[in-house]
Amino acid sequence: MALNKKDCIAAVKQAGASELEALDIVDMLLEQKARLKASGDLTPQNLSRAWSATAEGLARQRAIQRRRTALGLVKFRDAASFVDSVKAQGASAMEGIQALMVGVSRRLDGARRSVSALRQGIFKSWASPMLSELEAVDNGAALRLMREDKAFHDSVFREMREPDSTGDKNARAIADIFSRYTEQSRVRLNAAGADIGKLDGWTPQTHDPYKLMAGGEAGRAKWIDFMLPRLDLERTFDGVGLVDANRARELLSGVYDTLTLGRNPHMLGDFTGDGASASGPRNLASGMGKSRVLHFKDAQGALEYHDAYGRGNIFDAMLRHLEQDARALALMERLGPNPQYTLERLLAHEKRALKDNAVLTPEEKARQMRELDNAFSGGIIRQGRVSAWLAELTGETNWAAHPTLARVGAVLRASQNLSKLGGASLSAIADVFTKAASMRVNGETWPGAIGKSLAQYIQGFSGKEKDVARQCGAFLDHVRGDIVARWDDAGGMPGVLADLQDKLFRWSGLNWITERGKAGYTLWLSEHLGEASGKAFDQLDGPRRAMLQYHGIDAPRWEVMRKMSRQAEDGKTYFCPEHAAELTDADLAPLLPAFAQGLDEAGRARELAKLRDSLRFDSMAMLADETAFAIIEPDDATRAIMRQGTRPGTGAGEIWRAIMQFKSFPIAYMQRVLGGRRWVRGDLQKGMRYGLRNLPGAVGDALTRDMGGLMGFVLSSVAFGYASMTLKDLAKGRKPRSLAHRETWLAAAMQSGGAGIFGDILFGKVNRFGNSFAETAVGPLGGLIGDVATVGGQLVRGDIADAGEDTLRLAMGNAPFINLWYTRAALDWMLLYHVREMMSPGTLRRTERKMKKEFGQEFLFPPSQFIQRGGGFR
Repeated sequence: MALNKKDCIAAVKQAGASELEALDIVDMLLEQKARLKASGDLTPQNLSRAWSATAEGLARQRAIQRRRTALGLVKFRDAASFVDSVKAQGASAMEGIQALMVGVSRRLDGARRSVSALRQGIFKSWASPMLSELEAVDNGAALRLMREDKAFHDSVFREMREPDSTGDKNARAIADIFSRYTEQSRVRLNAAGADIGKLDGWTPQTHDPYKLMAGGEAGRAKWIDFMLPRLDLERTFDGVGLVDANRARELLSGVYDTLTLGRNPHMLGDFTGDGASASGPRNLASGMGKSRVLHFKDAQGALEYHDAYGRGNIFDAMLRHLEQDARALALMERLGPNPQYTLERLLAHEKRALKDNAVLTPEEKARQMRELDNAFSGGIIRQGRVSAWLAELTGETNWAAHPTLARVGAVLRASQNLSKLGGASLSAIADVFTKAASMRVNGETWPGAIGKSLAQYIQGFSGKEKDVARQCGAFLDHVRGDIVARWDDAGGMPGVLADLQDKLFRWSGLNWITERGKAGYTLWLSEHLGEASGKAFDQLDGPRRAMLQYHGIDAPRWEVMRKMSRQAEDGKTYFCPEHAAELTDADLAPLLPAFAQGLDEAGRARELAKLRDSLRFDSMAMLADETAFAIIEPDDATRAIMRQGTRPGTGAGEIWRAIMQFKSFPIAYMQRVLGGRRWVRGDLQKGMRYGLRNLPGAVGDALTRDMGGLMGFVLSSVAFGYASMTLKDLAKGRKPRSLAHRETWLAAAMQSGGAGIFGDILFGKVNRFGNSFAETAVGPLGGLIGDVATVGGQLVRGDIADAGEDTLRLAMGNAPFINLWYTRAALDWMLLYHVREMMSPGTLRRTERKMKKEFGQEFLFPPSQFIQRGGGFR
């Protein structure tokens, strides 16, 4: 007698599946049977083969799920213990969760040991040595060719797909390097709970959603037609049963949705082309296990796809792949295979603990309960900070909901960068001050810190020093073109504009200033820690010990980590994360968890390997995070404020990104420097009070804990702020502002950092980027709309002369590259001053009088003395 559907479900449940799993499995089996029947291929052999493939995977998936459940429980307990340790230092539960996810700036033990910092540590631990190996191939010529010569690039691509197929030894060497690092990341992800199979002939595959979406629905059909003859359908759709032509088109349509919209409503697993899931945070490891790779029949088909629908080159794709894997690994290492579920359990746990708390006042308990209740709430401005943090950590805020709208927004914002940030390098002189402040917090004196910070821009690095800095994570940004991230959120920017922005910052000098500053501070910190490597934890000076505790490094961990220092040829001792690979089993034994003592030799070796990786990742994370305090950069906490968990390509997301343009630096400054009290030496910050609820004690602590530090901070801030203002004034042909005016001193103090935004409000002047207060408040795009409306009003009223002058000013203020600090003055004298006079005779004289009256400034060489009324030199 034939079994009915109910009997089939019961049989599958008896095999170990849950009710929902059994229902899904039976539905899939019946669907496979129906497709075979419709195609005329329904035979006992074909049906048995399709059903056997499903049955074989069930037992394995059950075992994997049991392992993930166990890992999730362990990570939940670790996370709860971490939050408890932060709460024991006087913080709230929400501050503990923030420290766990994106870090907090207040001085607490473990405050910076976050998922966000770990992600940076993992990525740099992979990318830095990979870059060094690539540059060693043919003395760097091969790396340059791979980015500039398509024939060589294609040879590398073919060598990864089909080893020894080109006969090019350099291409083979690069392919081997790429393959080794992708395998390294795959193994680590699997150890953390993922289930990614090893794929021979794999390459990172990129997809340009704008190319895919060209032509609308016709573009979808064209893409599917392109894919069908080139894909190995059996490997690509392994696990979904027999695939005929109609079923393949159906499945590829779902793949198309994933690649263009970042989601696939029809498939359990997402197709991302590189083995990593874009399915979201709910079950990260499961999503990675289910994600599917597009398997091409041969290297030629994969190359044709890259040319037709890909973007960038294989080197850029490799960096993106490692960055994506680092993001996933950091989440799973701290929050388990299912990060969102761990956070939900953690919030429930903290709510129960809060209800039982007999120490807090009813008002404080109610306030903290509201924070926890709203942790995952939505809205344009999200009250749910946890949801915004998680969206940054998973990368959700980078996935375009509507690629076309996202691209329009990215292009508009990029055009503002190209027209407004030509003088950003003159603001970057304040890096000397912020870098010195970080040195002083960690143990230097103010004079010594200022001197060393300045010297790093003047003195060059020896070859050995460059090697050490690179091993510690420096020199990556100039390769990746990420300098723009200091000043703006440039996510999702099209490649041509990204290249133009990279050129702008190179030509303006900002790339050099930023990279030199980062490398200098990283090298200083490496030496600063290396000098202390001969001392046990309790023998360290206060600032060094406080810095280690800030990053969650205690005495047992330091005892092992200090063995990661080596003396260089110049006699200096440097601490370097890469030396974790040289730690012996005996070195690591004190840090092994108790359960490892009962493992066999292979199990113990796995735990030792994980420990080495953990020490390497954590130490690299510490160096990267401390460098971001010295050379201010936005992190996930900053971006969570700027994006509010919204996605590009949504109305709210694009409006929010437009408003927040140019605010990443000031927000990061207020978070890291002001919020981190970077004028108070690290060891003196213990027990400091923070926040409005602790007034006036918090203010007293900030002002009196370290009076010498405060005085040095204020004086340095004013000095370098004034230097920055003066350089910008000189670039505009103006005399330096008089120090006799109180406003000059206040503006100088604010110009040196994020408080420059408040200067717009107080003085009604332009901020450190050259924008008005209106532009600062609503973003440069909002300011541009307002300016266009003003010109329109002038035309309606018949004010043709004013409209013409303002139109010229508007055009000059928004033309790409025109505002480079060393070319704008020449352009003014050779052309623009004359055009302004022709359009509105006498305008130069009026401008000089207005500047003298409103700002107390004069030109070094007043234009009206050299250019006659109506234009032309006198």
